[in-house]
Amino acid sequence: QASPAQTSKQASPTSHRASIDGCAMTVGRLSSFLSLVLSLLGPQLVDAGCPDVASFRTEAVISSFDPALVKGLWYEHRYKDPAQALASCQTMNGTLNGNILEMDFSVRYGLIRFTIQEIYTPVDPPQPGVYSKGVNEPGGQFVKLQTAFVDVKVGADGLYEQFSMYSCISALGLPVEEVIFATRSRVPDEAELDQMMQLALKQGVPFNVESLSKVDHSKCPTAAAPAAFSLLV
Repeated sequence: QASPAQTSKQASPTSHRASIDGCAMTVGRLSSFLSLVLSLLGPQLVDAGCPDVASFRTEAVISSFDPALVKGLWYEHRYKDPAQALASCQTMNGTLNGNILEMDFSVRYGLIRFTIQEIYTPVDPPQPGVYSKGVNEPGGQFVKLQTAFVDVKVGADGLYEQFSMYSCISALGLPVEEVIFATRSRVPDEAELDQMMQLALKQGVPFNVESLSKVDHSKCPTAAAPAAFSLLV
């Protein structure tokens, strides 16, 4: 007869699989619930509480922003975003579909990789680097964040090698803000990252450096590594 310890060891893989499946179901249900809430609240979400995001852009964005240079893999390093609570290993992968910029935004919750496609639609009339950002999922058409690339820098390969971005949506008159600092490198140059943040502050972007969340990619699998479980919504 197997001892309790042996029984526990034998059951461990099944328990581990069940734990992952349970987490996946929880994330899936949460996504469905959020989509329902957003679709119901959508008509009440207005932008009255948000600043003019276009006013935060540097001359580099105003004069020559090119969305084609955003294509490819990005690593998020600092952020202000309540929607990213408990997430880690945040990356983005940009593609251009006509004049629409699409970003696959991936995060990890433990062993689970969670990816959502963000859709950046140019505002009308067009302004360089200014978009209405939504998500490609049910209810996403009701939630549009005013978004502006604050600053960009071109790298040796001709693509952008770093960007800062500000987004805002007003929920019942209260602004919900997102600030992102991203580069092409898993491990950023801290001096350059500090310059990015200081420039954003100079441009008037509302955030506090000390309150930004930090992403430590040294503890993350490489972007090409398979996840224990992947959920695309």
